[in-house]
Amino acid sequence: MRITVDALPLLGHMGISVYLKSLFPLLAEIGHEHRYNLSFRSMFSKLPDAGSFGANVSRSRICVPNRILEYLWTRHSLSIPGAEIGFGNPDVYFATMYFAPVFNKCRIVPVLFDTTPLEVDEYSGEAREFFQQHAGNIVKRAAHSIAISESAKNDFCRRFGCDPASITVTPLASPPGFVPCGKAGKVKDVLARYGLAGKYILYVGNFVPHKNIPRLIRVFAALKRRRAIEHKLVICGKTTWAKPAIESIRKEGMEGEIVIPGFIRDEDLPVIYSGADMFTFVSLYEGFGLPIIEAMSCGVPVIVSNTSSMPEVVGPAGILVNPLDEASISRAIETIANDSELRNRLSAAGLERAATFSWRNTAELTLKAFERAVL
Repeated sequence: MRITVDALPLLGHMGISVYLKSLFPLLAEIGHEHRYNLSFRSMFSKLPDAGSFGANVSRSRICVPNRILEYLWTRHSLSIPGAEIGFGNPDVYFATMYFAPVFNKCRIVPVLFDTTPLEVDEYSGEAREFFQQHAGNIVKRAAHSIAISESAKNDFCRRFGCDPASITVTPLASPPGFVPCGKAGKVKDVLARYGLAGKYILYVGNFVPHKNIPRLIRVFAALKRRRAIEHKLVICGKTTWAKPAIESIRKEGMEGEIVIPGFIRDEDLPVIYSGADMFTFVSLYEGFGLPIIEAMSCGVPVIVSNTSSMPEVVGPAGILVNPLDEASISRAIETIANDSELRNRLSAAGLERAATFSWRNTAELTLKAFERAVL
């Protein structure tokens, strides 16, 4: 097969970027008999060397503004003359961002991450309309689709009427290098670089509305006020959308107890995870929840929401809470903070659980989805 990949996420650092950076090298290795073209919808960015992925990988650049492509492909389902030639005459186009060309023969295989804008009230009608249009367009034109969890698959079937048989579930895994890092030497240097010392509770992700960070801050502040825990709260992630969280910190008077170090370098993240006494992820909705498995891979006890995909990911290895119930979140944090034996059990269980997920399995299932698309 000739497979063209929408490779734009390879230029970024967010969740979709982690997904494609972890998956694609194994796709190229396991499916070595196939030819891959990394297609970049970016006119000026420096592109990665395709040869570093293998001899069966090439790259191309699409020098048309995204707003024009969106107008043609998504809003009006119009093809560009000669588009298939420009994309390497592929048999399969792997759509990684709910966005794909209109082809005559090439089969489209999108990855379906989540239906967050449709599930969470905090998102505006405009965001919902944008998502509905893009996701609806891509699943309608898909020959076969990939979902990153059973929960995400079920949500797309419920929201868009997809046939369950037309979606292959390809669970994610922890990126390479996420292992327990200990507490000494280089670890202390990394923690000091981000102003971290002593006991802390960790959140890793971003500040978008469904992550439920203001509620986590309120719970933490209440625990600190009654001196139930000794820990600080560390909130890591790109600070876009951080204003509500910062306002919550000020309102609760927790400026000295909550640390926002901002974006953490990839190589430092396993150390930040490993230094934590627990990881809290009380999101309102997730398609998978990659930080959960990153935390478990580093041996950190996890507290996660009992909604959407999160129970599917954590299994019996963590504590589940109602993300809308502050008392439920508070009890879980206080229990783990003050029970070292429980922390040890959850650490071991998390490591065991994380080991059941692998990117090699994700790649193998993805290739099977491509094969189903061209049958």
